Amino acid sequence: MTEAEIQQIEVKKAKEELSRTYRRVAMTDDGKIILKDLSGFCHADTTCFCEQSPNPYQTAHESGKRRVWLRINSMIEGE
Repeated sequence: MTEAEIQQIEVKKAKEELSRTYRRVAMTDDGKIILKDLSGFCHADTTCFCEQSPNPYQTAHESGKRRVWLRINSMIEGE
């Protein structure tokens, strides 16, 4: 096994452990409260585009917040 293959295995194990940690936290009562708050703040179920006042910078900012939500959600789901 090459050094690169060993490193890939270690990275995969670390990511799996981190994903398990996200899930453990998300399953707690406090974790559920935090996820509910973040889902609204990070536009989990809404558009990032402001139709009343279109602004590309604001849209980019809101898209960044949504990206954080997608990361958290993917870690909880183990993707």
